[in-house]
Amino acid sequence: LLSIIIPLYNAKLFVGRTVDNILHSVDQAFPSIEIILVDDGSTDGTFEFCKNYFSSFGCVKLVRKENGGIASARNYGLRCARGRFVFFHDHDDYFESKNLNEILTILNENSEYDLFLFETNRIVDGKTLKYISISEEHPDEDVYRNIIETMFVLKKEGNIVKPYGLIWGTIIKRAFIVDRGLQFIVFCDYEDDFFFLARVVFEKPKIYIRKIVIYNWMVIAKSSSHTYKFVNNYLDKADEYAYSIEKLFCGSEYECLATLAINNIRWKKYRSFLLTFFAKDNPNLNYLRFKQELNAHDFRKRYLEKNTVDKTFKQKLVVFLFRLRMYYFVYFMFKRMHD
Repeated sequence: LLSIIIPLYNAKLFVGRTVDNILHSVDQAFPSIEIILVDDGSTDGTFEFCKNYFSSFGCVKLVRKENGGIASARNYGLRCARGRFVFFHDHDDYFESKNLNEILTILNENSEYDLFLFETNRIVDGKTLKYISISEEHPDEDVYRNIIETMFVLKKEGNIVKPYGLIWGTIIKRAFIVDRGLQFIVFCDYEDDFFFLARVVFEKPKIYIRKIVIYNWMVIAKSSSHTYKFVNNYLDKADEYAYSIEKLFCGSEYECLATLAINNIRWKKYRSFLLTFFAKDNPNLNYLRFKQELNAHDFRKRYLEKNTVDKTFKQKLVVFLFRLRMYYFVYFMFKRMHD
């Protein structure tokens, strides 16, 4: 019934707890699920650990591939999947165990739907916060626009994203993905699932909405899912991502949202680029090195050219600082954001 696809890269410390949580949450209905573990070229013994730890569970399928990133691992897992529906799970998070059986029942009784939307929690330092909160009351003609607006315009109320946004809160019919040739595309980093989900929504799937928590997003500093990493040609890839979003919106009924969506995407990517400099594997960073890196990537010119409309206060502040070449303040602003 349900294929749970979990990409793994150096995930030995987390994957045992993650998979155990799923196995122990289902009422011995293992035929209802398959767990596909895709080892993406790990170097810490993740594959060997999984092979030994989960060998006795028939519902766990372990596969291995050369390292290619989370997008390629998800695509590989999708090709291996046999379930009617698929769910994409990170290796360091966990299902909301008390609701998993109810979710399987929902899928079984509503197989005519293509996309299922649920809620998500965010857990930081042991504290559980509602992260994605949804409403079950949406006229059919509004639900697609609401999803698109939330994904790219980022509607928020406090720390809650309303009503949709991330792939963690969605289950998708596998045939819907395969029949339309949809797949994850590598752009910049782990947030590229936004583009995949947007393409799903633009195909106008039949949507089922239920206001229950399906997933818990664990913010763990040591996990590869939550650390900023330097990516070669990051800014070029960020611009390519924004251009792909622009093409997706062009000529659609949501074209009026394109400018705002693209601006938000660029802001997120450019912000992530700046935060990479403050990662823990760059302990010798100081202001002078930070400034040198910005100049080396011609960051000021690119940022001012690409971010021109509908800014938030924080975006306006960053533009102002770059316009006046006040890199010292930018340095401390982003250092504080990272810390």
